[in-house]
Amino acid sequence: MGRWGRSRGCGSWARWRTCSGPWPPSRATAPGDAALRQLAAEKTLARLETFARDTGWPIDKRIRYGDRACPSLVRIAEQLASAMDLRSGRREVAMHGDLCFSNLLWDSRNRRIKAIDPRGAVDRAPTLHGDLRYDLAKLAHSVVGRYDQIIAGRYALSADGEIAFDPVACQPWLEGALADLVVDGQGGLSQPVRAVMASLFLSMLPLHADRPDRQQAFLANALRLWCELDGSLRAAA
Repeated sequence: MGRWGRSRGCGSWARWRTCSGPWPPSRATAPGDAALRQLAAEKTLARLETFARDTGWPIDKRIRYGDRACPSLVRIAEQLASAMDLRSGRREVAMHGDLCFSNLLWDSRNRRIKAIDPRGAVDRAPTLHGDLRYDLAKLAHSVVGRYDQIIAGRYALSADGEIAFDPVACQPWLEGALADLVVDGQGGLSQPVRAVMASLFLSMLPLHADRPDRQQAFLANALRLWCELDGSLRAAA
């Protein structure tokens, strides 16, 4: 399985937590890692359980993306969590919490970018502190994840469930600029950031129950991003 974590053999988040204990196990966790664990790893698995209850989707069964056989959604979420580097020792930093394109405004008069609508909750309490990787992943989910194009309906799903996006002229430049970005030693498209980005699309599934078409797009996109990350990890192994 390349560099993915080993399967714990539990079919759902509830059973996985029972047999595996808290995430990550034992050792004291740095504040940044603890925040990311709650914001991404634990939240994604909990929301998959909600999605399963609401829709009857078998999240513990294997799934396909195009002609590729993939693990179950629960297993994918576990693998993504293991790729987030939750033992990095990173400190907490000031965090926006929802740093996607729709919350970024360009002030042409002052030539500044303004970020609006900050949000974030750790331990179910609103906070301005969290982990840098989460903000980078939110930015990546607009750039590489193409979140805004899904919301705008600028995509197509094939008969076998693969997602394709309408072409955007600046897309190569955007992805290159994010790949070149480094903040406090963390790359804009580093493995942990890409893992969090993919998990974001899984965690959004139950939040769009009124739009089954959008849920299908989020699911297909999460699988696309997981397949790309899995390929990178296998190639590096």
